[in-house]
Amino acid sequence: MDKERKVEAPQPHTQLTHAIGTDRAIIMGDPARVDTIAKLMDDPQPWAFNREYKSVISTYCRQQTAVTL
Repeated sequence: MDKERKVEAPQPHTQLTHAIGTDRAIIMGDPARVDTIAKLMDDPQPWAFNREYKSVISTYCRQQTAVTL
């Protein structure tokens, strides 16, 4: 029997799902700080932006990490 795959709806405020692929996050208090921290990381990739919530995925200390507000 084939298992049905559920499509995960993004969180309404951040627009993030488990597809982000990390269990580590740095949470900022100001969206401008997301860009500042992302510059210090290896290969930052914009992931989601919704209202004031901005998320970037990158590598920090050799671990996949999300930087978000």
